Formats: sequence, structure tokens, C-alpha cells
Amino acid sequence: SPYARSSDLIFFFFSSSCCFFFFFFNDTATTEIYTLSLHDALPIWTLSRLERRMTDSVVRDVDIISGTVVAPVINEAAQFNGTTVSQVVTVDASTPGGAVAAVTAAGENALVVLEGGAGIIDIASTLTPRVGQTLAGGGASLSFTGATSGQTASFTLAGTPGTLNQTNAVANGINATLNTNFTNFTITGGVASILIPANVSDVRISNMNVTGGRRGIFADRSGDISISNSTITSGDLEAIRLTTVNNTSLFNNVINATGTDGVFVSGVNNIDFSNNLINYSGSDDGVDINGFVNTFSGYGNTILGSVPGFHCEITSAVLINFTLTFENATCR
Repeated sequence: SPYARSSDLIFFFFSSSCCFFFFFFNDTATTEIYTLSLHDALPIWTLSRLERRMTDSVVRDVDIISGTVVAPVINEAAQFNGTTVSQVVTVDASTPGGAVAAVTAAGENALVVLEGGAGIIDIASTLTPRVGQTLAGGGASLSFTGATSGQTASFTLAGTPGTLNQTNAVANGINATLNTNFTNFTITGGVASILIPANVSDVRISNMNVTGGRRGIFADRSGDISISNSTITSGDLEAIRLTTVNNTSLFNNVINATGTDGVFVSGVNNIDFSNNLINYSGSDDGVDINGFVNTFSGYGNTILGSVPGFHCEITSAVLINFTLTFENATCR
């Protein structure tokens, strides 16, 4: 019984169909029967082409398969501030052996996460990071770069910012080493909460709370230092002391001091001091520039306090585009 169909006959209507049926029966007991029929189906209303496609019988596979395109995952070493991260280590108050030993064991170029969920992290000796290490508090958002592809990605560390507390009154809190980063945690106590010693360079301090030490940050015979977006509070000595340092920037900091000076600068070269707020209530100066100074520049700084805000006692200096807003300023 052959069957034929023609759809969308132009001489009828769209969505119509015409079917031809031819039946042949051969019964030797009776006779042969031949039947030819023509069947035409006319729609009550006209369907759209999409509607016809959804209701029509399958003639051939014309389905379109679509899906979400997933970007390829790239596995490569990550760099932070130009240094390839060797491993990630988490340190908290419950770390066996203590924070000082754990930071040392992490090795060079490690990312050490100081996590505050277990409480304050006490140390009884100076913490000295290995070369290239980054110490970052939990919850810090860091930007990494692929060592091969150069692609950048931000990553938020787990946990909450830790507090590192120096319990030894005659030790520094942290002694920085070459190419180290400190970000998003609190360091308390110490003769200097953070010391950047002689011949150490490429030190970056950002989004830190430095408090409780006799000095906040002390950089001595070092260079290429950045201190930014931090709060530095001192005890009886300077909040920040820079002696014989090169290529150093201090910007967007809040500096609180009750001791000898807010910021003491001597024997420095190429210092950018901008957008800092100095709250000084000690007996000396908010900012004290003393001795040889070459190229001390900055803008947008404010010094508040009841004593001389800005004190210059220099043998040679170049001050470039340096602006201050302060109370009770002297320069003698």
C-alpha cells in the first residue's frame, strides 16, 4: 500500500497536507480490488512555522543542540607582587610549635595566612619571615598573576584577620627580610613593631594595624619601601622612623603618636609622603626632618596636634611640591 504526502500545498493553504493512498488487494478466492484515494487536510487556523515544527511528524533530524560554553581552566603557578608563590600555609593561635617556627618552616616565597579565628597569636621572640614571603591576614583579597599566561585573578583568603602579639618587651615584633609583604593583619608590641633592618629592600606594608610597640615602623639603612593604607600607633618613641633609606613611599596612612615624633626622617633620598594624617600629642614634632634629606615630596598631608607640627632642621634638602595642612607649624 504505497503512501505519499505533500505538505504546504501552494494551491491550498499553509500547514495543509495532501495524502495519496493506493491500495491493492488480490484474493484468489474472490477477485482483485484496486483502491485509489486522495485525502486533503485543511487547518482550521494557520500555524506559524515554529508551531508546525513542534507538532509535525519528524521528517529529518534538524534539531539544534545548544549549551553553555565553559572557559578552559588554566593550571599554572601564581605570582604575587612579581614573586611566584611556593605554597600556602595557614597559621593561627593553635598552630603546633607556634607562629615563629611555622613561618620559618614555610620556606621562601610562601604565602602565610595569619588567621584570627582561634584568638590572638602570641609570640615570644622576633618573627623573621623568609625571603619573598607574604604574611596576610585571613579575609584579605589579593590579586595574583599567572606565571605563564600573565592573566590576573583576585582571591579572598579564608578566615578573619589575625593579631600577632609580641609578648617579649625587649624584642621586635617583626624583622622584615628581602622582598616581603605584610597585609591585612594587626601586629602589637615590641621595641619596634616592624623593623626593616640594614640592607633589606623591596618591603611592602599595606592595610595593616601596627600598634603597641615603642616604635611603630623603623626602617634603617634600607630602601624600596612602601607603607600604605595603614594605621600606625606608637608608644614613647616615633610612630615611623626612617634613617638612611632610599626610594620610600608613605601614602594614605593614619599615624598616631604620643612619643618623641610622629614621623622622623634623616639621611633619606627620594621620599614620597602623601595623603597622610598625623595625629600627634607628644612633646616633640608631628613630622621631624633632620639631617641630610634629598628630594622629600608629597601632597595632601594633614598634621594635627598641640605642639609644632612640622620641624625642619636640615643641612641639605630638596623639597618638591610639598604641601601640608597643620596646626602650630614651625620650621627652624
